[in-house]
Amino acid sequence: MLSLALNIGFVVIGGLAAAIILLLPETARQGFLLAPWAAMGPTEWLSMSLLAAAILIGSIGAAIAYQNGPPAMIGAFDFAYVGFAVLWGVLFFAELPDMISTLGILLIVGAGILSLRQ
Repeated sequence: MLSLALNIGFVVIGGLAAAIILLLPETARQGFLLAPWAAMGPTEWLSMSLLAAAILIGSIGAAIAYQNGPPAMIGAFDFAYVGFAVLWGVLFFAELPDMISTLGILLIVGAGILSLRQ
């Protein structure tokens, strides 16, 4: 139920944001976030479909894991995305985390380690 409520919230807020952006005058719709939408070709639709399938499989898998395993252990593995985000940022964008980002990552990892000890 929490996951469903979260995703419904994402859809509602995303829809409201898209409607507000559409109401802005053309002169104000510049840059990445506010630019007019571009038509998607077959490659983009394929990418979107693959990403949607991946997030669906991951979300359902996480829900099943939380139902069947110890929540502290599943939660620790659930936050593995932090490490992968750093890895993909370095590999694809040559982006290294700054000091504040590194501190946040260490806090998340530390909290995961503390939850496993209980």
